[in-house]
Amino acid sequence: MLNPRDTIGSNAEPSHLLWALYFLRVYPTETNGRSAVAPAVGKVDKKTWRKWTHDFVEAISYLESRVVSATLLSSVN
Repeated sequence: MLNPRDTIGSNAEPSHLLWALYFLRVYPTETNGRSAVAPAVGKVDKKTWRKWTHDFVEAISYLESRVVSATLLSSVN
């Protein structure tokens, strides 16, 4: 449902999606998140981490209306 190269940009990579999913699951600090996805010191720049995690999280959020069922929501409440 999410085609990163069409919705985010031609430089989007599958690893960037994994960064975003990790961010959503753990909600780490920036330093901890960057070191978790690239253990080598300085491998992922702050701007790079922010750009790709935020771009993918935003793209994922737009899928809500297509993925979440109103029936499912009413049964939870």
